[in-house]
Amino acid sequence: MRVTGITLLSLVPILIGLYRKEKLLRQGRLRASLLHLLETVAFEIDAFTRTQDQIFLQFRDRELEKTGFLPQLRQEIEKAPCGAFRRSLTVLFQESFLSEREQNELLEFGEYFGLQSKEAQLRDCKKILSLLHSEEERVGAKRKADASIAQTTGLCIGVGLFILLI
Repeated sequence: MRVTGITLLSLVPILIGLYRKEKLLRQGRLRASLLHLLETVAFEIDAFTRTQDQIFLQFRDRELEKTGFLPQLRQEIEKAPCGAFRRSLTVLFQESFLSEREQNELLEFGEYFGLQSKEAQLRDCKKILSLLHSEEERVGAKRKADASIAQTTGLCIGVGLFILLI
């Protein structure tokens, strides 16, 4: 009974470390998904093949679906297509993987998306993509290192606790 209790107690830091690692890696996947969405938007604007609402209604991404962003965006498009992207961003911001600057730039982009000329929309889309890519370069490697550290720390504390208590 004692060994079972010690084992369960030792699993807590291990699981916390694994949870933290997964959370950090998920932030990277969300950023990659957002980049993919905006790259698709830029391509569609440039090619002028689909309207704004068609782009968002047909876009599929598992990570953005899980956050509730894409379902919210589709609902907002059904209500009123103009400004739907901006109104849906609050759902995405709850995941807290974007800096305040990135959030503000996305809000500004969403404010005028669909209301400007093709050239202005493409310029704004490339601007936000450039910002997101540069931020990813800045924080991407740190996020991966932090995820590895979280897993290793949790494992070490868990094993150390087990050894100490047994």
